[in-house]
Amino acid sequence: MVDGSIEVDGHAINAGELMVSLEFSGDAERYVASAGKGEYSQLVVILDTEQDEALLAAGTARECVNRVQRMRKTAGLEPSDEVEIFLYEEHGGEGAGPVTTAIKANAEYCRSKLRTLPLPMTLANPFAQVIAVDTCDFELPGDRKVHSKLMLTRPCLAVQRDQVAADFGNVDIDAVSSLLTQIGVNNGVEEAIVTLDGKRLDLKKGVHFFETAKDMISSEQAYGQEQRAKKEDGKTGRQEDGKTGRREDGMKE
Repeated sequence: MVDGSIEVDGHAINAGELMVSLEFSGDAERYVASAGKGEYSQLVVILDTEQDEALLAAGTARECVNRVQRMRKTAGLEPSDEVEIFLYEEHGGEGAGPVTTAIKANAEYCRSKLRTLPLPMTLANPFAQVIAVDTCDFELPGDRKVHSKLMLTRPCLAVQRDQVAADFGNVDIDAVSSLLTQIGVNNGVEEAIVTLDGKRLDLKKGVHFFETAKDMISSEQAYGQEQRAKKEDGKTGRQEDGKTGRREDGMKE
């Protein structure tokens, strides 16, 4: 059609007499297609509707953020009001549940919207001031649901239960939390001495208690990174020692 026409069975057909339509013949269950119109009539847009794990996790994280934001609004909080967010989910397995996993995978997005990340409910101080509680079900692929609970509290100290138990034996951790909360150790106190059932406890900030659960998690993560770094340094040192052999005359190779 160099001159703008084509001959079919002896008949000349001009370009203006032709109408070309494009159709998609692929998997209609997975793809959605739409042909362009006008000057875009030679284009077909095809959308892949299959959701991978990353997209599904992002959707779960957005749902969690939306729920927290609605809780804040219902409680009458101002955007500048600081809160701690705690999450409990029934997933029936070991390790992090699907909601927690989705939040971690989309941590940057969640922090940009909430300024913090939801923490495990087990870290919540039982004597913290509770602002709001929402019991809900998160929808998952395969018509599955995860029964969960979100709780907002005022920032409150957190007790490192394992460390207190390791240093002071069998003590009532909730009673320790109650005492520390009552005396207000968050106000710049670096050490607190309390007596519980006749037993003196010398509690140190950054070891036995923290200003918030977020601070405690951050400290544990930093400690874990430090230990991993030391372990890697130790491996490197052993590898280097292994490369250094000795000759029979006692001289290094």
